Amino acid sequence: MADRRALIKCLGSYNDSIYFKGKSPLDADSFTFSRLEARHLCYSRENQFLILNTAGQLEIKNLTTVELLHPESKFNIMIYKDSSKGPRRGRPVILYANSNQKKMVVCCSNSEIQTEEMDPPLHIDEGEHRALFYLVSLSPSCTYMFESTVHRNKFLAFERENGTLKLVLREKRDEVDERCNISLGPR
Repeated sequence: MADRRALIKCLGSYNDSIYFKGKSPLDADSFTFSRLEARHLCYSRENQFLILNTAGQLEIKNLTTVELLHPESKFNIMIYKDSSKGPRRGRPVILYANSNQKKMVVCCSNSEIQTEEMDPPLHIDEGEHRALFYLVSLSPSCTYMFESTVHRNKFLAFERENGTLKLVLREKRDEVDERCNISLGPR
């Protein structure tokens, strides 16, 4: 973790102003785990569910009522506090599932989506991270978009490949691109 002390030195006062020299660590964007976490089912508009299969890979498929109760069908969403002063893009979050006592985190890797075994960080000093997304609420109907912090204007999306749906990172070209819409259901 970075040294969070201010690197500022007071130079003195002149004409009713106080002057400082140095750099504050508060100038950089950072994210801190807010201690808020929720478990959700993640599904497409076609009611196909995102799961973590036994090989630790993401898969999208139809689930029975009994399968919906299995832990691999539920994803944890860790919510972070954002220190940036700019306009908010959404709530910063990390999405992961548990598999064999391991946390498998959804990550961007070279514009591809994959899972990576890791403990989600409690603090991120940079303004972007391969596992950090902005959760953007679309309506009161529990539909959201997940925008990558590494690849701006690219969102998690359900895209058809060889007759099945796949989770991909997709550039959103217009406001009604429903492939980028992900519904979150109760655990």
